Amino acid sequence: MSGIPQAETLNVTFKQRAPLLAIGCAGEFAQGATSDIGALWGRFAPRIPEVRNQAGTATYGICCAPEQGPRDPDRFTYVAAVEVTSLDAIPQDMIGVTQPAHEYAVFAYDGGIGPNLPRMVQRIFGEWLPSSKFELDGSDFEYYDDAFDPRTGTGTFYIYVPIKRKV
Repeated sequence: MSGIPQAETLNVTFKQRAPLLAIGCAGEFAQGATSDIGALWGRFAPRIPEVRNQAGTATYGICCAPEQGPRDPDRFTYVAAVEVTSLDAIPQDMIGVTQPAHEYAVFAYDGGIGPNLPRMVQRIFGEWLPSSKFELDGSDFEYYDDAFDPRTGTGTFYIYVPIKRKV
């Protein structure tokens, strides 16, 4: 067991969110083999000033279907990104992502980037979601605001899970 208090770990709120336009650097990863995501953030962070039309200072970690080839449930594309007001000017070697308006189950996570994060993700998608009255309905993302310190990888961030009611 991870030692994370379970009641605190899965404290969920529900939010309706407007569409999200984001620009960032992408990488393809296998489920469970995500140790290189930190390196992706390391490449993107110094390039954030290149992104025009930024909306705020928050950053996003967006998980979506692989960019190339057939859909593979064991692989996903992760985009380290910032929100923008327009996708008109995408810097070289970056991509634009559009998340539609949606209802989300939002999980606050105060464990930082470290060994307990995979357990949190497993609890959300392997335990909470299957036992809830909802099902996954799109791409999830992480939301990092001023409560998170990217230099140390510590602080609170939020995991947004797009949901719809089961029928």
